[in-house]
Amino acid sequence: MCRLILTAGLCLIIAVLASAVPIDQFCNGKADGDYTNPKNQYTFYTCSNGLTYLRDCPAGLIFRQCLDRCDGPTTPCFTTPKTTTKTTTPGPVDEFCKGKCDGDYTNPKNPYTFYTCSNGLTYLRDCPAGLIFIESLDRCDWPTAATANGNSCH
Repeated sequence: MCRLILTAGLCLIIAVLASAVPIDQFCNGKADGDYTNPKNQYTFYTCSNGLTYLRDCPAGLIFRQCLDRCDGPTTPCFTTPKTTTKTTTPGPVDEFCKGKCDGDYTNPKNPYTFYTCSNGLTYLRDCPAGLIFIESLDRCDWPTAATANGNSCH
């Protein structure tokens, strides 16, 4: 009986792993940007220079591909151009990631935006309306989440 349960459990694990897209290969052939995670609406993938980053939405929000951000499920999708721009031209933003590891960093000038560093390139990103970037959580969240964790924005 124990052997049968163990065997069935291993088969289930193998089947799940075989059907999953490896996170390190998700962005192969995809343009830089954010993509829906078809297996979990509360997370999304960010592709940058062929690298894949799995990111969490703040509590209660889901990733909306049409808005290119985490938001409420009933927020309407608009066809207006996105206001978020990736900075790739020389300027002060490009220097932010110089010497930094890949990842997300607080923008000390504006808590409603943050920097994503990838391979030495700097991307300025916006948080959804009303949310601030909390570096210790590595995501945009409600301002109260910073105090709940004993952290404050810098």
